[in-house]
Amino acid sequence: MSPDPLGGSLANPQSLNKYAYAFNNPLTNTDPTGLYVCADDPKDGSSHCASKQDQAFEKSLNGLRGSSDSDVARAAGAYGKQNDANGVTVGFADLSKKGEGGNTVSTLGSLDGGNTLSAISNVTISTKVSGADFDAAIGHEGSHVADAQDVVKSGIDASTLTAGSDITHYQSEQRAYGVTNSILNSENESRKFDCGMSTCSLGRGTMTGQLPGIVDDLLSHSPVYNVNGKPMSSTNQGGSVVNGVNQHPNTTVPH
Repeated sequence: MSPDPLGGSLANPQSLNKYAYAFNNPLTNTDPTGLYVCADDPKDGSSHCASKQDQAFEKSLNGLRGSSDSDVARAAGAYGKQNDANGVTVGFADLSKKGEGGNTVSTLGSLDGGNTLSAISNVTISTKVSGADFDAAIGHEGSHVADAQDVVKSGIDASTLTAGSDITHYQSEQRAYGVTNSILNSENESRKFDCGMSTCSLGRGTMTGQLPGIVDDLLSHSPVYNVNGKPMSSTNQGGSVVNGVNQHPNTTVPH
């Protein structure tokens, strides 16, 4: 009987109806608060963010929020707090077959069902990562969320859906892997990645100045980052980190 205070995503027009409870499918879906809910909450609404995965996520996030690295703290802060209507949803799934520790999809949407656009981000953390890899995945995906939020905060031209200051997928991956490197390094851990003819490492012993080249090699040799059938690179950056946002015509995005 009351409007949903969260609104919805432009990628799912039905979610923009503030009076359509649980997508008009209450037999299989529940939405007890209409605000931030963990994706793995039980459908009967009996508990909220109470699973072991949810608790481990919040514990890790609390540690990252206190990081002395401003990019790590920014990534952690982008998630916000539980029950805040900030457009961020966190879930868990086995992403090992895709070779991912996490995945984030951000779209334009509304938090209150009105005309004000916001970044609506759905974050998935792999159930197959733990320890430092779990922390790094949370930070990495949080960096993507922060980028999406910054794009929308820069202003969206409603007529052309262009941002005042856009961030491409390539730019976002460069910063996110910087966060990964910082978190691994802070926990005295190192991880190897496929970089073609050789392996490259992030974490312990990797200097900040080495990161752009390492990330370029990593992106170019992982099919996860292909853009239009070609490796992601500084010359093939992909579109905006926020789906639905168009790049300014005749504009070269820096890297």
